[in-house]
Order: sequence, then structure tokens, then C-alpha cells
Amino acid sequence: MNEKMQKVIASLIFLWYLTSTNAKSTPVVTLPDGRIRGEILDTYKQKLPFYAFLGIPYAAPPIGKNRFQPPKPVQKWSGILIMTSNPKICYQTGLEDALASEDCLYLNVYSPVVPGSNASLPVMVFIHGGTFIRGSAPSGFYGPQFIIEQNVIVVTINYRLGPFGFLSTGDKVMPGNMGLKDQQFALKWVQQNIHLFGGDPKKVIVMGQSAGSASVTYHLISKSSAEESWEKTASAYDKDLRKLVDPDMYITDATILEKTSAEIKAIYTNDTLRQDIGAFTQYFGDNRYMRAPIKYAKLHSQYADVYFYQFSYHGIMGNNNFTIDGIGRVGHAEDLRYLWSNYKSYESFPESDMRTLDRYVGLLTNFAKFLNPTPENSELFGNNIWPKVTSEHYRYLDIDRNITIQENPRKFSYGKWEDIFEKYATKPLISF
Repeated sequence: MNEKMQKVIASLIFLWYLTSTNAKSTPVVTLPDGRIRGEILDTYKQKLPFYAFLGIPYAAPPIGKNRFQPPKPVQKWSGILIMTSNPKICYQTGLEDALASEDCLYLNVYSPVVPGSNASLPVMVFIHGGTFIRGSAPSGFYGPQFIIEQNVIVVTINYRLGPFGFLSTGDKVMPGNMGLKDQQFALKWVQQNIHLFGGDPKKVIVMGQSAGSASVTYHLISKSSAEESWEKTASAYDKDLRKLVDPDMYITDATILEKTSAEIKAIYTNDTLRQDIGAFTQYFGDNRYMRAPIKYAKLHSQYADVYFYQFSYHGIMGNNNFTIDGIGRVGHAEDLRYLWSNYKSYESFPESDMRTLDRYVGLLTNFAKFLNPTPENSELFGNNIWPKVTSEHYRYLDIDRNITIQENPRKFSYGKWEDIFEKYATKPLISF
């Protein structure tokens, strides 16, 4: 055998050894439906190893006779599935993606401990946003490294979107709300299997962003060039102020509708909405994102501990350079960049960004661990003890360059909205 051939064989043996060693070093998890193998990765900041299992099927593909129907259990498989990527996403409304598929009911599990250990760690399940028509749980944007470093297990999930997830004919043919039922099915999977990854099924918290956070509330109450376009939108409201009135107020009397719309506009500006685009943005934020969570937290505080916060910090990490006069700088979902790992390196960010990241991750993981985001005084949190929302005092945590305790979120507008709903909306209210 010549020297060249010997080198080729030696290289092949070495590569085989590396592959074999890597495969053997990653534990196999035996689920009720079959065996899976993930991969070992390292966190960015502390370089801690963690175990990632990407693309675990939690339900049968919702295709064929399963289309528009509640999720079904996955069929058992033989052999070992390699869980090192989760490229599949559910079909997105208004977007084309080569990876989009009806076969999309998969989830990711990230654990800081060796699967199979009896660590009984707390678990955070994250439901992505996207107005129920887009979004997914691939590992790219929602990197769990910062949460992992707090010794908490992370689960992210896909669920059906748009017509596949929410179209309904009002009967058994297409009963609707399949996206929420997918989420519930995934949560049951977590309860049944998370102990195999070192998690405690009794210490599971569910969180989300935008449509994802709305989903959380649904599960709680369920039994089982942009500026020009924005100015055009404001002009459309100026031409018909009745658009300001939420349809769920069910006001049919024309005189009351006109009066209601005038009072709503007066909360924000005496000019036209196009002339005061900041005021229109404030209205839009209240009507679409803020008013309902404030009301929900107040109602739910009668039955459980509720901690309310406002994320006000604007930094480089937020990657948001858009400004509108008259409003704050923090955009919708900007806080997620201080929770999930989105950058390959964090060395260039200012100290205030990194401190905000540590604070945000710390508060949320503390809640996962102790059901209390500030179980004790900590310099990291400005020695603040986060107060609960009560019927007497609506106090909340404002997360800015400094953490402070404030009272009555959206003080300039929320109380006026409550008065308007009380005076004009048709009872009983179905939303707020």
C-alpha cells in the first residue's frame, strides 16, 4: 500500500472516529413514541454546554383527513431520529417560504442538564407571535442560551396558522381554533415528557409574545416605507372617525357612535390624526396591544398573583432605529432581543444593553423557578421587590436604564377608555 493511500485511509478513520464519538457523546432520549438524539451546544456568554433537541414531532402531520381537525398522536417510529434541525414552519399567510408545510407540528427542547437526570428543573414554554398568521419556532431567532445559563429548560413550538389553524365553518367539518388546540396538545406533550430531559412537569410556565401572549390568556380561561403608509392610514381615520371605535363595543346607534369616536380622539389629540402621527400611534398601540392586557391583568389579579411590567429600555441590541415624535422608542417585540440570543457575538454591545439583558432574563427565569420574579433584594434589579397587581393598587415594574416601580400603566389614556366602555359599549363585554 503506497503512502498516499495510507493517508487517505487514516483520514477516513479519523473522520469516522470524530463522527462516532460525537454521536455517542449525545444522549439518546427514549420517548413513548420512539428514540431521539440531539446535539450538544455551548452558550454564548458562559460557554456552558447544553443539550438541544430540534424538530421533535409532538403530533401527527395534520394533512389529508387530519386537515382542519384537532391534532392526533404521532405514530411510533423505529430506530433513532436525529434531532439537530427544525427547518419546517407552518404555512404563513401573505408570505412564501420554501420550508413552509402543512407537516409542521414540531417543537424544540433545550436543556442545561444531561437528559435522563433527575434534575427537576423549571421549564419555560414559549409561544411565538405573528398575529396568528405567521411565525415559527426555529432555533435561529429564539436562541435559548441566556435562559439556559439560568438553569431553566426551554421549549418552543410550532402551531398551525392562518386558515389552516383558525378557519371554521362552525360545525364538525372545520370546527376551528386548530392552532390553539395544537398549542394545548404541545403543552400536554411537555407534561408527559419533559421529565425525560431533566424538567419538572409541576414547574412549567407558559409565555409568549404578541399573538403568543394572547394565546396564553386563552389557555388560562379555556376549559381544557412605513411612515408614509402610516400617515395614509391616519388620514383614513380622519375621514371617518368611527373607525376609532372598537367593533366589539357593538354600538349601533349612529349618534352614540359619533359621540364615542369624538371622545376617543380627544384622549390623544385636538389636531387631525395625520397632523399628530404620534397621537395616532398612541391610539393604535392602546387599541391593539395595551388596553386589553392591562384590563386582563387587573381582572386576573382577583384570582392569582399577577406581576405587570413595561419594557421601556431602548438600546443598540434592540436593533430599532425608527422614531416617531411624541412616543417612546421601544417597538413591538423589541424586548425579545434581550431574552433570546440573536447575535453571534455580544462583545460589542454597551454595558447598559448587557445589564438589561441580564435583568430581563433574570426576572423571567426567577418567575419560572420561584413563581416570584424578585424573591429577594438584588442589586441587579435595583433592590426592587416587584409588587403584585391588586384591586387597590395597580403597580408595575418599569424596565428602563434603571428599574423603577410605577403605578397605573398608560395613566393618560387607560382610565378614559374604561369610562368610554362603561358609558357606551353594549353589555356584556366580550373584549376590552
